[in-house]
Amino acid sequence: MSGAGELLWSRTAFPWLDMPWLSPSAWRTSFRIICESHAILQTPDLIVDHRCRHLCANELDNYSPIRFKGMNVELSFISGPKNVFSLFRQSRKFSAKASVVIAIDRLFGTPKHLVPSFYDHDDTGYDGKPDSGSRDVAPHLRIHHTVHVQVIKYLSGSGLKPMTNKLMENIAKTMLSSGIGGVWLEMEDLFDFCKLKLLHASINSMFGEYLTALHPDFVDDYWKFDDCTTTLVKGFPSFMVPRSWAARRKCLDSLKHWKAYVEKLVDADGRTFYEGLDPHFGSQFIRQRHEGFNKMEPMNADSIASEDLAIMWA
Repeated sequence: MSGAGELLWSRTAFPWLDMPWLSPSAWRTSFRIICESHAILQTPDLIVDHRCRHLCANELDNYSPIRFKGMNVELSFISGPKNVFSLFRQSRKFSAKASVVIAIDRLFGTPKHLVPSFYDHDDTGYDGKPDSGSRDVAPHLRIHHTVHVQVIKYLSGSGLKPMTNKLMENIAKTMLSSGIGGVWLEMEDLFDFCKLKLLHASINSMFGEYLTALHPDFVDDYWKFDDCTTTLVKGFPSFMVPRSWAARRKCLDSLKHWKAYVEKLVDADGRTFYEGLDPHFGSQFIRQRHEGFNKMEPMNADSIASEDLAIMWA
Protein backbone atom coordinates (compact mmCIF):
# COMPACT_ATOMS: atom_id res chain seq x y z
CA MET A 1 0.00 0.00 0.00
CA SER A 2 1.62 3.22 -1.12
CA GLY A 3 1.15 6.85 -0.21
CA ALA A 4 2.15 9.21 2.55
CA GLY A 5 0.44 9.27 5.90
CA GLU A 6 -0.17 5.65 6.72
CA LEU A 7 -1.44 4.29 10.05
CA LEU A 8 -0.96 0.74 11.24
CA TRP A 9 -3.13 -0.51 14.06
CA SER A 10 -2.35 -4.03 15.17
CA ARG A 11 -2.80 -6.44 18.02
CA THR A 12 0.22 -8.40 16.94
CA ALA A 13 2.19 -8.81 13.74
CA PHE A 14 2.42 -12.07 11.83
CA PRO A 15 3.87 -12.62 8.38
CA TRP A 16 1.11 -15.05 7.45
CA LEU A 17 -2.34 -13.58 7.29
CA ASP A 18 -5.44 -14.00 5.21
CA MET A 19 -5.85 -10.53 3.67
CA PRO A 20 -9.40 -9.70 2.54
CA TRP A 21 -9.26 -6.59 0.34
CA LEU A 22 -12.24 -4.41 1.16
CA SER A 23 -14.08 -2.65 -1.60
CA PRO A 24 -15.09 1.03 -1.23
CA SER A 25 -18.68 -0.03 -0.66
CA ALA A 26 -17.58 -2.01 2.39
CA TRP A 27 -15.89 0.99 4.03
CA ARG A 28 -18.48 1.67 6.70
CA THR A 29 -18.76 -1.98 7.60
CA SER A 30 -15.00 -2.40 7.88
CA PHE A 31 -14.58 0.74 9.94
CA ARG A 32 -17.30 -0.38 12.31
CA ILE A 33 -15.49 -3.69 12.75
CA ILE A 34 -12.26 -1.89 13.51
CA CYS A 35 -13.96 0.35 16.01
CA GLU A 36 -16.09 -2.18 17.84
CA SER A 37 -14.05 -5.40 17.78
CA HIS A 38 -11.19 -4.22 20.01
CA ALA A 39 -8.67 -3.73 17.21
CA ILE A 40 -6.44 -1.57 19.40
CA LEU A 41 -8.41 1.67 19.15
CA GLN A 42 -12.14 2.00 19.73
CA THR A 43 -13.78 5.04 18.20
CA PRO A 44 -17.53 4.37 18.32
CA ASP A 45 -18.39 8.07 18.01
CA LEU A 46 -16.22 8.44 14.93
CA ILE A 47 -18.33 6.18 12.74
CA VAL A 48 -21.28 8.58 12.91
CA ASP A 49 -19.27 11.71 12.16
CA HIS A 50 -20.27 12.85 8.67
CA ARG A 51 -17.07 14.90 8.26
CA CYS A 52 -14.88 11.84 8.72
CA ARG A 53 -17.05 9.84 6.32
CA HIS A 54 -16.81 12.57 3.73
CA LEU A 55 -13.03 12.90 3.99
CA CYS A 56 -12.50 9.17 3.85
CA ALA A 57 -14.96 8.71 1.01
CA ASN A 58 -13.05 11.22 -1.10
CA GLU A 59 -9.92 9.10 -0.78
CA LEU A 60 -11.44 5.66 -1.29
CA ASP A 61 -10.45 5.42 -4.94
CA ASN A 62 -6.79 5.66 -4.00
CA TYR A 63 -6.67 4.62 -0.33
CA SER A 64 -9.16 1.89 0.52
CA PRO A 65 -8.98 0.54 4.09
CA ILE A 66 -7.59 -2.95 4.46
CA ARG A 67 -8.18 -5.44 7.25
CA PHE A 68 -6.14 -8.59 7.88
CA LYS A 69 -7.46 -11.48 9.96
CA GLY A 70 -5.70 -14.61 11.10
CA MET A 71 -6.40 -16.73 14.16
CA ASN A 72 -6.48 -14.27 17.10
CA VAL A 73 -4.92 -11.45 15.09
CA GLU A 74 -6.59 -8.31 13.81
CA LEU A 75 -4.44 -6.01 11.70
CA SER A 76 -5.96 -2.96 10.04
CA PHE A 77 -4.62 -0.24 7.76
CA ILE A 78 -6.04 3.24 7.38
CA SER A 79 -4.02 5.01 4.70
CA GLY A 80 -3.99 8.27 2.81
CA PRO A 81 -2.99 11.68 4.19
CA LYS A 82 -6.55 13.00 4.37
CA ASN A 83 -7.85 9.87 6.08
CA VAL A 84 -5.08 9.97 8.65
CA PHE A 85 -5.53 13.69 9.19
CA SER A 86 -9.26 13.31 9.76
CA LEU A 87 -8.65 10.67 12.41
CA PHE A 88 -5.97 12.65 14.23
CA ARG A 89 -8.15 15.74 14.15
CA GLN A 90 -10.75 13.82 16.15
CA SER A 91 -8.29 12.09 18.47
CA ARG A 92 -10.28 13.12 21.55
CA LYS A 93 -12.86 10.55 20.50
CA PHE A 94 -10.30 7.76 20.56
CA SER A 95 -10.06 5.29 23.43
CA ALA A 96 -7.11 3.11 24.40
CA LYS A 97 -9.34 0.72 26.33
CA ALA A 98 -9.00 -2.05 23.77
CA SER A 99 -5.22 -2.05 23.95
CA VAL A 100 -5.38 -1.97 27.76
CA VAL A 101 -7.66 -5.01 27.80
CA ILE A 102 -5.37 -6.91 25.44
CA ALA A 103 -2.28 -6.02 27.47
CA ILE A 104 -3.72 -6.86 30.89
CA ASP A 105 -4.87 -10.20 29.49
CA ARG A 106 -1.99 -11.35 27.31
CA LEU A 107 1.03 -9.52 28.69
CA PHE A 108 0.35 -9.27 32.40
CA GLY A 109 -1.63 -12.43 33.07
CA THR A 110 -4.72 -11.17 34.85
CA PRO A 111 -7.19 -13.97 35.66
CA LYS A 112 -9.03 -14.85 32.45
CA HIS A 113 -12.52 -14.54 33.89
CA LEU A 114 -11.95 -10.86 34.75
CA VAL A 115 -11.20 -9.80 31.19
CA PRO A 116 -14.75 -9.98 29.74
CA SER A 117 -16.67 -9.56 33.00
CA PHE A 118 -14.73 -6.65 34.49
CA TYR A 119 -12.17 -4.90 32.25
CA ASP A 120 -14.11 -5.26 29.01
CA HIS A 121 -17.47 -4.76 30.69
CA ASP A 122 -16.55 -1.27 31.89
CA ASP A 123 -17.32 0.97 28.92
CA THR A 124 -17.90 4.13 30.96
CA GLY A 125 -14.72 5.82 29.74
CA TYR A 126 -12.05 7.84 31.50
CA ASP A 127 -13.91 11.02 32.43
CA GLY A 128 -15.57 11.69 35.77
CA LYS A 129 -18.97 11.45 34.12
CA PRO A 130 -19.65 8.06 32.50
CA ASP A 131 -19.90 8.09 28.72
CA SER A 132 -23.36 8.51 27.27
CA GLY A 133 -25.00 5.18 26.54
CA SER A 134 -22.52 3.19 28.63
CA ARG A 135 -23.40 0.37 30.99
CA ASP A 136 -24.51 1.03 34.56
CA VAL A 137 -21.22 0.44 36.39
CA ALA A 138 -20.86 1.34 40.06
CA PRO A 139 -18.50 4.31 40.58
CA HIS A 140 -15.96 2.29 42.58
CA LEU A 141 -15.89 -0.39 39.85
CA ARG A 142 -14.94 1.98 37.01
CA ILE A 143 -11.49 0.46 36.62
CA HIS A 144 -10.37 2.50 33.60
CA HIS A 145 -11.46 5.82 35.12
CA THR A 146 -9.85 4.95 38.47
CA VAL A 147 -6.49 4.07 36.92
CA HIS A 148 -6.59 7.16 34.68
CA VAL A 149 -7.26 9.52 37.59
CA GLN A 150 -4.44 8.02 39.67
CA VAL A 151 -1.94 8.29 36.82
CA ILE A 152 -2.83 11.93 36.14
CA LYS A 153 -2.71 12.86 39.84
CA TYR A 154 0.51 11.11 40.87
CA LEU A 155 2.55 10.75 37.69
CA SER A 156 2.40 14.35 36.49
CA GLY A 157 2.88 17.82 37.89
CA SER A 158 3.43 18.32 41.62
CA GLY A 159 2.17 14.81 42.39
CA LEU A 160 5.22 13.32 40.67
CA LYS A 161 7.77 15.45 42.53
CA PRO A 162 8.19 13.24 45.66
CA MET A 163 8.78 10.15 43.54
CA THR A 164 11.18 12.00 41.22
CA ASN A 165 13.24 13.27 44.15
CA LYS A 166 13.36 9.78 45.62
CA LEU A 167 14.45 8.36 42.26
CA MET A 168 17.38 10.77 41.99
CA GLU A 169 18.38 9.94 45.55
CA ASN A 170 18.18 6.21 44.84
CA ILE A 171 20.21 6.50 41.64
CA ALA A 172 22.95 8.35 43.51
CA LYS A 173 23.03 5.71 46.26
CA THR A 174 23.02 2.87 43.74
CA MET A 175 25.90 4.28 41.75
CA LEU A 176 27.95 5.10 44.84
CA SER A 177 27.58 1.51 46.03
CA SER A 178 28.27 -0.03 42.63
CA GLY A 179 32.04 -0.27 43.11
CA ILE A 180 32.92 2.43 40.58
CA GLY A 181 35.73 4.57 41.94
CA GLY A 182 38.38 6.88 40.59
CA VAL A 183 39.87 4.43 38.12
CA TRP A 184 38.49 3.27 34.79
CA LEU A 185 36.68 -0.05 34.80
CA GLU A 186 36.11 -2.31 31.84
CA MET A 187 32.60 -3.76 31.54
CA GLU A 188 31.38 -6.40 29.18
CA ASP A 189 27.97 -4.74 28.73
CA LEU A 190 27.46 -1.14 29.87
CA PHE A 191 23.78 -1.17 28.91
CA ASP A 192 23.13 -4.26 31.01
CA PHE A 193 24.84 -2.62 33.98
CA CYS A 194 22.79 0.56 33.62
CA LYS A 195 19.42 -1.12 33.12
CA LEU A 196 19.85 -3.27 36.22
CA LYS A 197 20.96 -0.37 38.41
CA LEU A 198 18.37 2.10 37.13
CA LEU A 199 15.48 -0.34 37.35
CA HIS A 200 16.40 -1.18 40.93
CA ALA A 201 16.38 2.53 41.78
CA SER A 202 13.10 3.07 39.93
CA ILE A 203 11.31 0.18 41.65
CA ASN A 204 12.44 1.35 45.08
CA SER A 205 11.22 4.87 44.28
CA MET A 206 7.73 3.75 43.27
CA PHE A 207 7.15 0.55 45.27
CA GLY A 208 9.45 1.15 48.23
CA GLU A 209 12.39 -0.96 49.34
CA TYR A 210 10.51 -4.01 50.61
CA LEU A 211 9.94 -5.58 47.19
CA THR A 212 13.62 -5.87 46.28
CA ALA A 213 14.54 -6.65 49.90
CA LEU A 214 12.12 -9.58 50.02
CA HIS A 215 13.06 -10.71 46.50
CA PRO A 216 16.66 -9.72 45.71
CA ASP A 217 16.45 -11.33 42.26
CA PHE A 218 13.34 -9.40 41.25
CA VAL A 219 15.17 -7.00 38.93
CA ASP A 220 16.71 -9.92 37.01
CA ASP A 221 13.33 -11.68 36.97
CA TYR A 222 11.68 -8.56 35.58
CA TRP A 223 14.11 -8.29 32.65
CA LYS A 224 13.58 -11.97 31.86
CA PHE A 225 9.86 -11.24 31.71
CA ASP A 226 10.49 -8.16 29.57
CA ASP A 227 12.40 -10.28 27.06
CA CYS A 228 9.30 -12.47 26.72
CA THR A 229 6.73 -9.74 26.11
CA THR A 230 6.85 -10.00 22.31
CA THR A 231 5.99 -13.68 22.68
CA LEU A 232 3.32 -13.25 25.36
CA VAL A 233 1.44 -10.52 23.48
CA LYS A 234 0.73 -12.98 20.68
CA GLY A 235 -1.47 -14.96 23.05
CA PHE A 236 0.30 -18.30 22.85
CA PRO A 237 -0.83 -20.82 25.51
CA SER A 238 1.57 -21.88 28.26
CA PHE A 239 2.38 -25.28 26.78
CA MET A 240 3.75 -23.58 23.65
CA VAL A 241 5.88 -20.99 25.45
CA PRO A 242 6.40 -22.35 28.99
CA ARG A 243 9.49 -20.24 29.71
CA SER A 244 7.66 -17.01 28.93
CA TRP A 245 4.75 -17.93 31.18
CA ALA A 246 7.14 -19.01 33.94
CA ALA A 247 9.07 -15.72 33.76
CA ARG A 248 5.85 -13.77 34.19
CA ARG A 249 4.57 -16.05 36.94
CA LYS A 250 7.73 -15.54 38.99
CA CYS A 251 7.27 -11.76 38.88
CA LEU A 252 3.59 -12.03 39.78
CA ASP A 253 4.28 -14.34 42.71
CA SER A 254 6.88 -11.92 44.06
CA LEU A 255 4.45 -9.00 43.78
CA LYS A 256 1.71 -10.98 45.56
CA HIS A 257 4.07 -11.81 48.41
CA TRP A 258 5.21 -8.19 48.66
CA LYS A 259 1.62 -6.93 48.79
CA ALA A 260 0.68 -9.31 51.60
CA TYR A 261 3.78 -8.31 53.55
CA VAL A 262 3.34 -4.53 53.31
CA GLU A 263 -0.38 -4.71 54.06
CA LYS A 264 0.47 -6.34 57.39
CA LEU A 265 2.79 -3.42 58.07
CA VAL A 266 0.03 -0.97 57.15
CA ASP A 267 -2.42 -2.68 59.49
CA ALA A 268 0.10 -2.60 62.32
CA ASP A 269 0.88 1.06 61.65
CA GLY A 270 -2.72 2.23 61.60
CA ARG A 271 -1.90 5.49 59.83
CA THR A 272 -4.02 5.97 56.71
CA PHE A 273 -2.08 8.65 54.87
CA TYR A 274 1.49 9.86 54.41
CA GLU A 275 2.24 12.99 52.44
CA GLY A 276 4.29 12.28 49.30
CA LEU A 277 6.18 9.06 50.00
CA ASP A 278 4.71 6.11 51.85
CA PRO A 279 7.02 4.07 54.15
CA HIS A 280 5.28 0.81 53.28
CA PHE A 281 4.05 1.02 49.68
CA GLY A 282 6.83 3.38 48.66
CA SER A 283 4.64 6.10 47.17
CA GLN A 284 1.15 7.49 47.50
CA PHE A 285 0.59 6.45 43.91
CA ILE A 286 0.98 2.75 44.69
CA ARG A 287 -0.85 2.99 48.01
CA GLN A 288 -3.86 4.73 46.49
CA ARG A 289 -3.94 2.23 43.63
CA HIS A 290 -4.05 -0.67 46.06
CA GLU A 291 -6.69 0.94 48.24
CA GLY A 292 -8.83 1.52 45.15
CA PHE A 293 -8.32 -2.02 43.88
CA ASN A 294 -9.13 -3.51 47.29
CA LYS A 295 -12.56 -1.85 47.12
CA MET A 296 -13.34 -3.51 43.79
CA GLU A 297 -15.08 -6.80 44.58
CA PRO A 298 -13.95 -8.64 41.41
CA MET A 299 -10.28 -7.83 42.04
CA ASN A 300 -8.09 -10.26 43.99
CA ALA A 301 -4.40 -10.73 44.79
CA ASP A 302 -3.71 -12.19 41.33
CA SER A 303 -5.33 -9.36 39.38
CA ILE A 304 -3.73 -6.68 41.57
CA ALA A 305 -0.31 -8.26 41.01
CA SER A 306 -1.00 -8.06 37.26
CA GLU A 307 -1.82 -4.37 37.62
CA ASP A 308 1.42 -3.81 39.55
CA LEU A 309 3.46 -5.55 36.87
CA ALA A 310 1.64 -3.51 34.22
CA ILE A 311 2.42 -0.14 35.79
CA MET A 312 6.02 -1.22 36.38
CA TRP A 313 6.40 -2.24 32.72
CA ALA A 314 4.65 0.91 31.47
